[in-house]
Amino acid sequence: MNWENSETREVSIDQKIVQDLSATVTVFDSYFHDMIDFDTATSKYVNISRATSRGAEGKLSWQATKGWKFTATDTYLET
Repeated sequence: MNWENSETREVSIDQKIVQDLSATVTVFDSYFHDMIDFDTATSKYVNISRATSRGAEGKLSWQATKGWKFTATDTYLET
């Protein structure tokens, strides 16, 4: 059995919109191969094919006061 391997690329941009408001956008692309799975028919661990995962994440943060920060996030994932 081979080791599970992966390769990921990620780009992120963090931008202050106004003094107390900032936004972050991240996009990513991952490639996995020689993934390890359990085969219930043979009761053994086996390498399976490959998989990809890509998507984007967004975050909006507002520092309302010194003690209060509000954050909203969203993720889009395609597998």
